[in-house]
Amino acid sequence: MEIEEIRGRERRSLWPAFLAGTAAGVVLGMLYAPSTGEENRRDLADWLREKREQTRDAFSRRRHEPAESGAGPERRSYRDSGKEAVASR
Repeated sequence: MEIEEIRGRERRSLWPAFLAGTAAGVVLGMLYAPSTGEENRRDLADWLREKREQTRDAFSRRRHEPAESGAGPERRSYRDSGKEAVASR
């Protein structure tokens, strides 16, 4: 169990470094951003809206597409494969 305790301590010790790096990245990003915060928020909102519409369109197309009629054996379920399930004991 000694090795597991050491590994656990190693993992915990990375969190402060990760959080400090994240905070430093956020601060530097805010200081060196080429545009204002309002512009960045607007650009982010536009990008998110575009991605949401793309996702909605993709789901809509997928829902209205006809099902593939000639699915190969790799697409069949276990039940359709002709094999019988083995009862677990």
